[in-house]
Amino acid sequence: RQQYDLISQALQDIRHDEADNRSKMLQLRDDYQVSRKTILAKSFVFGDAQPALEQQLQQLAELFQKIDQINNDGDHQAAKSEIKQLSDEMAALRRQVKELPPLVNEQVNEFPAQINEIEHGYRQLTTAHYVFTDDILGMVEDVNEKMADANTALKSLDVDATEAANSEIEAEIDKMYAIMEKEMQARKRVDAAAPDLRQFIDHALRQNRELQTELDHLNQSYTLNHNEIKIAKDLKTQLDSIDANYIKDTDAIEAGKAVYSDVIERFDATKDELTA
Repeated sequence: RQQYDLISQALQDIRHDEADNRSKMLQLRDDYQVSRKTILAKSFVFGDAQPALEQQLQQLAELFQKIDQINNDGDHQAAKSEIKQLSDEMAALRRQVKELPPLVNEQVNEFPAQINEIEHGYRQLTTAHYVFTDDILGMVEDVNEKMADANTALKSLDVDATEAANSEIEAEIDKMYAIMEKEMQARKRVDAAAPDLRQFIDHALRQNRELQTELDHLNQSYTLNHNEIKIAKDLKTQLDSIDANYIKDTDAIEAGKAVYSDVIERFDATKDELTA
């Protein structure tokens, strides 16, 4: 009786494994057909990843056949192990089918358009006498090299590496946009601030001259604390330096050699100094 029970249990286990394998294979075939249809019908969205995806479909088809043969031979335990591998590979394929198209779009459409816009914008800005301390064209070359690396990752169907490479490219492109935007905004502020700052400096110089004249006059009639005269002279030296730096900046602007973001920083510091 005990031997009968053992045999009966073993047969039940075999039938269970067979049914379980059959169920998993049906689901995996459905997943495979959905992915295959997408890959073949929408090949344009996969770009340079397409050849590797088609090769992967072929390898998966061969794995399906291998598992079918193992099942037919009745070795359901061995089939179970192969189905686990197939399931993992199908999960990877589903992820590739889902996540590669937007990455391809970035590489094929978005990044080249943005780089073109940056190059065009840079030429326009330098023609309009903008000066950049960052090497924008060198940064563009670096991005083009990174795009080649990203394309290599794409061709190998490495989603993680492609995502990382694309993110790095996006960050570099954003940085270039930010650099140019910073100079454009700085120029607007410089153009608006320059006349007012000139008036501030002239007013301070005029007040200082009047103060020194008054102190000289008083010093002839009264004995002044010489500290007051020294303070006025020191202020004159400070104002002359401010005036010289302002003229230097406006001359650089006239010559088309000014870095506007640096100029506006000095203008802001000068205004703070004059109004302190």
